[in-house]
Amino acid sequence: MFAVRGIAVSLSVFVIVYCAASLVVLVTWRNVWSRWQRQSVHRRADWLFFLRMLPLISAVLITAAFAVPSFLLFEPRSIEEPLGSVTVTLAFLALTLVGFGVWKSLAALHRSWQKISEWTRAAENLETDAPVSVLRVSGAAVAMTAAGIVRPRILLSDAARTLLSPNELRTALNHEWAHVRRYDNFRKLLLQLAVFPPMSGLEAAWLEAIEMAADDAAVSNTSEALDLASALIKLSRSAQLAPPIELTAALVHSPAAVVDARVKRLIAWQAASRPKRHRPSIWCTLPAALATIAIFAFTYNELLVRVHTATEWLVR
Repeated sequence: MFAVRGIAVSLSVFVIVYCAASLVVLVTWRNVWSRWQRQSVHRRADWLFFLRMLPLISAVLITAAFAVPSFLLFEPRSIEEPLGSVTVTLAFLALTLVGFGVWKSLAALHRSWQKISEWTRAAENLETDAPVSVLRVSGAAVAMTAAGIVRPRILLSDAARTLLSPNELRTALNHEWAHVRRYDNFRKLLLQLAVFPPMSGLEAAWLEAIEMAADDAAVSNTSEALDLASALIKLSRSAQLAPPIELTAALVHSPAAVVDARVKRLIAWQAASRPKRHRPSIWCTLPAALATIAIFAFTYNELLVRVHTATEWLVR
């Protein structure tokens, strides 16, 4: 019974933190979104992904670092307390969220594996300058997409090879390589785990940001920007495009409005206005990290006592 109570309390803390953090993120991100427009799309994409995953990260860390240890240390093992209805309800909700997230992830993996296997059944390796394998696929396949998580590949359809010029093809391949380099397909898989339907707007903003970030990574001058814009226009108008699947990063994967915004942005591309990425120095963040660790080291036991007191009502 002690173990059952501990699991129920831990799941209850998890779902409370997860839902509360999700609501805070939903309220916060729209208020700060206008300020992020001045930052590079790479940084916006990273921040959006971090915000989307923050509720899950917070819930797991707080549960593992505080809820579980406080229960094991301070909850009497000899007392048999029945589980309250609040605890049972919250634990069931946590299991539902986790189970649905796992199911979504496995289902997305299965659908992606099936479709990629179908596309690559008679694929042919192409000799290119891309750092990953490029496979020529035939039939009703996406025009160009980065597929795979463990073994990423770029799939190129016959239709795309016919429509695009050599320069357009090269910049389009660079776009897909940028998705591979940033592990965007793996990030999409993680989003399947973090179930919270009201987050769809934030996820859509992230998907738009990663496409624009890949556009920026693919071009280094005005000529390349125009080549990529031309490739987007040609492929978006092609009638031979197959619908994309979740865990891939297709060149033309987003809604028509987003593709149009990407094309306009590329046409107006200027080297002088291209945002530069500034990585914070470790010497700027190290003092804050060490101070945070020191504070937790000195107050950890007291925090566990307070957490146990706060969770006492869950087992009543």
